[in-house]
Amino acid sequence: MSSSFITLIQDIVSQAKQLKDKYIDQIQAPVNYACVFCQTEQEFNNFNKQAQKLGKVIKQTETGPIYLLDNAIETEAGLLKLIKIHTPKNNKNVIGYADFTVENYNKFKNNFIHSPNFNLLVGEGFEMLELFDKDFKVKCYFPDIPLDKDLGVK
Repeated sequence: MSSSFITLIQDIVSQAKQLKDKYIDQIQAPVNYACVFCQTEQEFNNFNKQAQKLGKVIKQTETGPIYLLDNAIETEAGLLKLIKIHTPKNNKNVIGYADFTVENYNKFKNNFIHSPNFNLLVGEGFEMLELFDKDFKVKCYFPDIPLDKDLGVK
């Protein structure tokens, strides 16, 4: 198993936590899920091999598999049990993202929906706020239903 792969995931979460803490006051909001953006097909295949050593695919998405880890990864924002390996696309400036679980999503959304650097994303059966800052190589998401709850992970 590659410790550099785990370090990459921890780094994405660490940078996402710094981004989150720059803009919102929920410092203790735990990480729920992290995603690694791949730059090439070779990287996508390599990261999937690394992820398969850590757990199993719990959901296949159009943009890559989501893994449930056998053993949670310790991060600066809490224990992480879900990771996604994202297919290569035009993400040259972003290395990944992390989802954070906020208290009272609707109140949170109302506080930040019109703030700079936040976008409301609405899809089929989900809603979330996206946080971005050009000075960071990661993004943050704040979903209405955290992925672990959505997938029934404890």
